[in-house]
Amino acid sequence: MWLGLSKPHYGIHGTNNPASIGKNVSHGCIRMYNRDVNELARLVPIGTPVYIRP
Repeated sequence: MWLGLSKPHYGIHGTNNPASIGKNVSHGCIRMYNRDVNELARLVPIGTPVYIRP
């Protein structure tokens, strides 16, 4: 599952490598467990604002 953000090529998505979750291994995407990102996609309407803070 891929949930795109307003910045092109950035998103919230599942991964087939759970060990990478929470690590700085991508170029800005947010990785989640597949089951969790699928649930998030069911709960959050398209167009919901997403705020990313340090």
